[in-house]
Amino acid sequence: MSGAETDPEARLVELTRRRNEIDREIERVEAGEVDVLDSAALRDRYQQVTTTALGLLADFREAEANFQDLDRELRRRIAMWDGAKGEGRPPE
Repeated sequence: MSGAETDPEARLVELTRRRNEIDREIERVEAGEVDVLDSAALRDRYQQVTTTALGLLADFREAEANFQDLDRELRRRIAMWDGAKGEGRPPE
């Protein structure tokens, strides 16, 4: 995991490795070697993003429905409460 290393020496080794990797990539780009995805890979990436987005949307809709259910239940319990103010809790 990046950033979890507590040993300063090991952290410096990892940072140096990453810096060297970035330097090599910069050199390739400066030489005109720019890596791009082909159309099949782009389609695959698009499908992955679309699938992830649809999954997140479904998760948020489920969370919204759960909150609405909780809200309805709480309102029902409050409406059924016949005790005086400050007198315990509404019925289950």
